[in-house]
Amino acid sequence: MDDIIDVPTKWFNWADQSSPVHFLGTYCYDLIRWYMGCEVTEVYAVGTKEFLKSKGVDTYDPINDFVRCLQNDLPFIADAKDGLEAEKIAEAVHKSVETASVVKLKREGGQV
Repeated sequence: MDDIIDVPTKWFNWADQSSPVHFLGTYCYDLIRWYMGCEVTEVYAVGTKEFLKSKGVDTYDPINDFVRCLQNDLPFIADAKDGLEAEKIAEAVHKSVETASVVKLKREGGQV
């Protein structure tokens, strides 16, 4: 779920009355509930209002934590393994669509 800066700054005049949590996140939450087959019991989140607020949109940013970690040599919430795993899933989805079949992801130790 990606967004470009034009969405909150030019396309929607109501962006300051929403947030990425509502605007994009609800799709992810719905999928997670469906895939996991259970209800969420706890939530923990962090957020910043810097970049978009500086552009006149008083809502949370999707990217400031990443920039802060880069600037201060801090560990990222999601690391390279998380990114690689997400890409493996994305590639498997494309292959499944192209082949109209189930695609199993290989795991270390022979696990699927």
